[in-house]
Amino acid sequence: FGSSPSGSQDSEEAVFKMNVSWVESRASSFLARAESVFSSQEESTSELSKAQVSSRLMEFGTIIGSCFVVLGLLAVCSLYKKTGVLSLGPLSWSGAAGWMWRGEPIFGKSGQQHKKLNQELEDLDEEEILQAQANRNAEYPCQHRLRGFVLFVLFCIYVGASLGIPYLKRGTVSCSNGFFWEDHMLFGAVVFATKIVELSIFAFDPTIFAGDQGLFEFFKLFLPSMLGFVDGYTDSTAITIAASCDTPFSQNLAISMLTTYCLGVILLQWIVIGGLALFDDSHICLMKLLHMDALAGCVNIPPDQEWKWRLINYARTFGEDIPQAIQQSLFMIYVKDNSFMLLSVAVSVGCSCKALRDALTRSRIVQGAFDLLAADVPDAPYSYGDAQERAYVPGGSATLIEE
Repeated sequence: FGSSPSGSQDSEEAVFKMNVSWVESRASSFLARAESVFSSQEESTSELSKAQVSSRLMEFGTIIGSCFVVLGLLAVCSLYKKTGVLSLGPLSWSGAAGWMWRGEPIFGKSGQQHKKLNQELEDLDEEEILQAQANRNAEYPCQHRLRGFVLFVLFCIYVGASLGIPYLKRGTVSCSNGFFWEDHMLFGAVVFATKIVELSIFAFDPTIFAGDQGLFEFFKLFLPSMLGFVDGYTDSTAITIAASCDTPFSQNLAISMLTTYCLGVILLQWIVIGGLALFDDSHICLMKLLHMDALAGCVNIPPDQEWKWRLINYARTFGEDIPQAIQQSLFMIYVKDNSFMLLSVAVSVGCSCKALRDALTRSRIVQGAFDLLAADVPDAPYSYGDAQERAYVPGGSATLIEE
């Protein structure tokens, strides 16, 4: 209380300077920590010891496993949000009917009668279904256009990450240990974000119908699609690893791998088919290029887009998976047995088999055709009644539960 005005002013300035210096020190500390996270102290992975490699594999493997668990839980929630029922084989549960076994309630509720619909997917009129889908898209134009825009942005990010990360991090790659796991985490973030978007579209897009899809059917598409998503990235990293080896065979093999990658992936899939996919109003081709198989499995294929669907799968098998798997196998036999290269070969072979199966067996009309027609034609015999709630028989036709 006895200090002069000038003394008070000097004290305030001192406090202000002290606060500024504290903020600067905290900012410097934060930037230093961020730099340590996104960059490694070692100049190359060749400087890592076997103990460090094993320890880092355990640490980052735990992170990746946790992300898989989170995505699995979100997938279950998304499936229940869309269908209102969770089913695994003959056992199912829904909020409307409780636990059911082969469509019949285990703990029955009074006043419920079950009435199976006789329509099968092959008996439905394809033109009627496609027209109903067009009407549904026209009913929600903003959501439909937004979905196309989001898929296009994700496709650009996917291509940029698959090419950019291996190129920018090529200076730290070694023939023996490959990339730092921190570098892979950047692409892992792209995978996680893309799958979150896929689940969000699946759960909340009013133009998407999943029918009576059960947990097994959903995860049979969702889980392998994550491996397919990283296939383009692992092929790109395999080229960088091969180029980091100093043997003449590995250098020539890297050139060969790069050539087939540029022709079979960048040119054929991402440029040619990616350009064709922009003219697909159903967005199913973009979904397939982004490996959103669970989402694409809920979209009817228009007849004029079926050849693009088959072209994507054939291009992926014969333009990418088979050539890359052969060349990466040669690398492991004659150059270096690299664990990440082995993963890339396994993913390529698995994705090749799946792509061929999708090309040959995928039906144009999906299970959600019942729901689509019910939403488009309220008075149809397969539609919702005024006092009816919808449940599903796992793996088969739909069921109406009348209160």
